[in-house]
Amino acid sequence: EGVVYADWLDSQHQRDLAEQLPDDIELVVGLGGGRALDNSKYAAISKGVPLILVPTIVSTGAIVRGQVAKWDGRKLVGEVDDWPWVDCDYVLVDYETVLAAPYYLNTAGIGDILCTGAGLIEASWKVEQGTGEPVDDAVVANLEAYYDGLVDGFVPTLDVQGELTADSVKHIMTSLAQRDSQKLQAQSGDHPFWLALEQINDRAWIHGELVALGAVMIAWQAGIGLEKLIDRMRKCRVRLRPSEMSLSREELKKGLEFAPQFMAERDTDSILRHKPIVGERFDELWGFLESL
Repeated sequence: EGVVYADWLDSQHQRDLAEQLPDDIELVVGLGGGRALDNSKYAAISKGVPLILVPTIVSTGAIVRGQVAKWDGRKLVGEVDDWPWVDCDYVLVDYETVLAAPYYLNTAGIGDILCTGAGLIEASWKVEQGTGEPVDDAVVANLEAYYDGLVDGFVPTLDVQGELTADSVKHIMTSLAQRDSQKLQAQSGDHPFWLALEQINDRAWIHGELVALGAVMIAWQAGIGLEKLIDRMRKCRVRLRPSEMSLSREELKKGLEFAPQFMAERDTDSILRHKPIVGERFDELWGFLESL
């Protein structure tokens, strides 16, 4: 009855797409990556009809998450509780289609999970600085076991050449669903870094890779848990080198310089705000990241 193409996540763009669809449709099907899926959620809510999601890559929790974030251009508006929500009827996945995509568009989904470990790193750093309360050892042990289980469950799904299989795709999807159902997200600067970077540069990157990079930079700056975090990312084939993800030195520099202001405005308590990576420290970081 109608086909529209999602260019970005701006809320006005979402409204425009929904209005282009006929009013008497009985179903919306979202086909593509996270951008297409999130736009399809808005269209289904707008038209008051059921929704089926058909992800062609598994790079983000958009394949299982029901909320539709509000955006003003590249600026996120409000909080999760302010956003509309939709429960899709089905998520249909053709493994052959997903596996036809470049591998990193799928392993970015694991980056979107492992980045949550930055919350533990930030908490430990705050304890060292005398600005935070100690984290319960049992909580730390449970989360570390969760991350190890995620990695140990993923590696055997790869084929003999180390390439993804249908089992790899299924593992990523179920892991994203588990993360969201258990709300595994402590306050950290990894996601705010992603938002700051895209806002100041007015362009988008692969979400899961950017937040994974944010977590690695937090660990590097704090001097806590870096080797373990990188080892987990590497085993899951998550790209971390900026040049691999088309992120230039100047773009990253602008993002990190803007991050403290951005995080202060959003009241984000992160090492990237309180101990910015700028000047000579940024030069050291860039050399480190490009050596990964």
